[in-house]
Order: sequence, then structure tokens, then C-alpha cells
Amino acid sequence: MNVTRVNHGSHSVVTLTGRLDTETAPAFEETCGRWIDEGSARLLLDFSTLFYVSSAGLRALFTVAKKATGAGGGVAGYGATGTVQDVFHFATFEEIVPLGEDAASALAKI
Repeated sequence: MNVTRVNHGSHSVVTLTGRLDTETAPAFEETCGRWIDEGSARLLLDFSTLFYVSSAGLRALFTVAKKATGAGGGVAGYGATGTVQDVFHFATFEEIVPLGEDAASALAKI
């Protein structure tokens, strides 16, 4: 998986590409944790190029959301499709990482 961040002042857009699973979740969690520690506590997650998320990936997202909230920020996402969208829906994960239809509506949920 590839994770990139673009800082937009009040928030950062984090793009996830590939799979968020047992192999990639620890690096994702560590990277986002470092960004939060550096002051980027409002993370907008772009899931448009994420094609798979496992339970380990959900745990990593939960941990990142908890850390961001504890730092006075939050996490929201957009662009989830197919299997990723189904996993979020069936796991009722939108209560932890709210999803918007686009970047602007997701940002409003942080």
C-alpha cells in the first residue's frame, strides 16, 4: 500500500492506494501517528484508490481516529467504493470514521 499526504493548512488529505491489511496496517498506523504528533490532527482520508481493507486495516483506522480525536482533531473519509464501501457499511465503521460523498462533505464531518 502507498500512503501520501498533502497538507492544506487546517487539514491534511491522506490518500491510501492498494490494500490496507495485516501487512500494511502497521506502517499506515505509524505514519499517520507521526503526522498527528507533528500537528496534523485533522485527517481527510481519500479511499478512492483503496481496493481492500481487512479487519487489521479497520483496527489501524480506529487507532488513528482515536489518536487524532485525542489530539483535538478527527478523521473522516471519502471515495470508498466496492468492497471497501461494503466493509465500512457492514461493520458500521462510519460511526468511527465518518464518510462523505466527496472531500468537502467529509471535511465537514471532522
